[in-house]
Amino acid sequence: LAELRGEFVPQDMARMENAFGAAKALVDELYGFAGMEVHEPVAVDVARLMRRGERLLQGRRPPNVALTIDMPDDLPPVLGNVTQVGQAIGNVVLNAVEATSWTGGTVAVSAFTELRHGRLGVVVRVDDDGPGIPEELRPRLFKPLVSSKGARRGIGLASASSIARSHHGTLSLVDKDDPGTRFELWLPAIETDGPSPQ
Repeated sequence: LAELRGEFVPQDMARMENAFGAAKALVDELYGFAGMEVHEPVAVDVARLMRRGERLLQGRRPPNVALTIDMPDDLPPVLGNVTQVGQAIGNVVLNAVEATSWTGGTVAVSAFTELRHGRLGVVVRVDDDGPGIPEELRPRLFKPLVSSKGARRGIGLASASSIARSHHGTLSLVDKDDPGTRFELWLPAIETDGPSPQ
């Protein structure tokens, strides 16, 4: 009846806002995946970035998932697009939260430095104790539209992997002894006497 009168009830507006929000999020991820968003690289303080985003990430988790974030203050900065670095980390964390929500559990985010490819870098490690990733999906895990979560769109990890590569880094699925899944996002560090981190 409201539609016939050309009026909107609150439920209509809420559905529209949710639809527009989901559409914008998908477009943003597609642009990042395609490398269409280009900004001047800056020194990115990963720990500071995570502290800024922690409230948002905590707000996206369901009640049956605990999210812990442990970021040391002495991480060296990485050179990159601060928005894309935040998007890559956020995509990996939210992927773990969504996977763990099926059974409930814990997602733990930590960071440390490690020498890889002959270069010092910052590793953001995302551990969960969820159901894990089926063996048949692992070779295609970082390809678009591949997901173990049913109707989910399956672009978050592909986007994060693409962003990592564009920053001369890597996103890896790492074997571990405990149940669940571990991802590691490695980004090369820069000299600390460069520009002030953001």
